[in-house]
Amino acid sequence: MRVNTLKALIPDLTPDKHDAYSLPYGVRDVGDSFVLLHAREEVLSLLWDYKADTLRDFLPGAQMNDEIYVHWWAKL
Repeated sequence: MRVNTLKALIPDLTPDKHDAYSLPYGVRDVGDSFVLLHAREEVLSLLWDYKADTLRDFLPGAQMNDEIYVHWWAKL
């Protein structure tokens, strides 16, 4: 009831479905014309081999023997 009241008082709270700039539910705008889509996996996945080594290079304080878990996102 409260949400409907707010929408009635402030119609701009609900984005227009036909607006070219509105994104689907769950999509994250990361800037520079890039968006992250829904995750493909519900659970974390362990990275192996070169993928884990590459990500460790960018993580401050990560050790070579640290296990790295990630959520996989859908590709554009």
